[in-house]
Amino acid sequence: MIEEKLLISYLKKQKREYNEQVVILQKELISSLMYNHRQEYIIKNLMYESMMNVIRIYENLIEKIENGEFDKVKKNNLSTYTLPQNYARHSAEKSIKPLNKIISLITKKEDYKDKEALK
Repeated sequence: MIEEKLLISYLKKQKREYNEQVVILQKELISSLMYNHRQEYIIKNLMYESMMNVIRIYENLIEKIENGEFDKVKKNNLSTYTLPQNYARHSAEKSIKPLNKIISLITKKEDYKDKEALK
C-alpha cells in the first residue's frame, strides 16, 4: 500500500508546479491578445484549459485521499479500495491527448499555408 502522507505531498507538489505553469500561460495569453497572434492564443488557451483540468484532477484526488475514500472496507467481501496505480498521471495524460491532436492539426494547417505562400 502507498504511504498516504507521501502520496499527498507528491500530489500537492505536482499541483503547485502546474499552478506555476498556469501563471506563465496566463501571461502568454495576455501577450498573444495584445499583439493579435490569434493562432498562438488558441494554442495557449487550449493548454491553459487542459492544465486547469489537470489541477482539478489533482485537487479531487488529494481530497479523496484525505477523506479516506480509498481506505473504505466493502461490507460484503471485506476487500479494501486501493488507489489505482498512476491514477493522476493517467488522468492528466487523458485530458491532454485531445490538446495534442488539436495542436498538431493547427500546426499542420499553418505549415501548409506557409508552403502555399512561398509558391
